[in-house]
Amino acid sequence: MTAADGLGWLRTATADLASLIEKGRPVNRGRVAQILKTASGGGAPVAGHIEVLSWALSELGDRAVELLRGFLGAPDTAIREHDAAKEEE
Repeated sequence: MTAADGLGWLRTATADLASLIEKGRPVNRGRVAQILKTASGGGAPVAGHIEVLSWALSELGDRAVELLRGFLGAPDTAIREHDAAKEEE
């Protein structure tokens, strides 16, 4: 896995979680684990990641979507910068 792969995984998981919450679907540990596994291409997510993400989303409630959508800009920018640096090589 490269840094760009990791950023893509993070972006996919974030977008999927935001979409899930926007649709009013419940966010539980199992659903978070499945989203992380799917985003990573089938790799098993770390239990600590599942736990902290589940906790944070349940604590944030309705604000979770706003936070996740706002966060999407960070991996997008990093991916663009990574791709630009790679092209310069």
